[in-house]
Amino acid sequence: MTRPIYRETILQKHVRIFVRDAVDGPHDFSSADSAKKSTPWARGREAARGIRKGEPDCRLKVPTLPAIHCELKYPPNKVVDGDDQHKRGLELIAVGDLWFWTDSVTGYMEGLARFGVPLRLNASFQAQHHDAAVASCIARAEAKRGLPVKRKASRPRAEKPTPAAIKRVNAVRERVRF
Repeated sequence: MTRPIYRETILQKHVRIFVRDAVDGPHDFSSADSAKKSTPWARGREAARGIRKGEPDCRLKVPTLPAIHCELKYPPNKVVDGDDQHKRGLELIAVGDLWFWTDSVTGYMEGLARFGVPLRLNASFQAQHHDAAVASCIARAEAKRGLPVKRKASRPRAEKPTPAAIKRVNAVRERVRF
């Protein structure tokens, strides 16, 4: 049995590295993601540890701003109005924190910029670099497991010549001396 590819975990890892390298000034970043329900009691154990349903994946604290929470979703997944993550996000906004969701490192950078987090000048470049790294890590993991890898469309291959076409080319070659 092949192990699953945790795409959101790969995205979360690159968001952490992006924050470390791109946020200018002191900050505190933490991330956690509740695991998939492996046993009937797994959700109860997480609740006992204080992990609530719909808890955001990332939290960033910078001086002079309220805590910024972000729910990460790997495409095509998204936060839908009324689901646990959206409800928890509204609760966090109600207590004065900031909340948003995104599906890329670039989206995370745009959310931080929108809230006024001081970023380094090359933050946009770093975010794009991490998005490419996320895609690369996932493609490598899929290739390792034998899953079909999505590749860019290349030029169509030339068709194999027919025997008649080969005879015509050879006839021309005999008439023309190089």
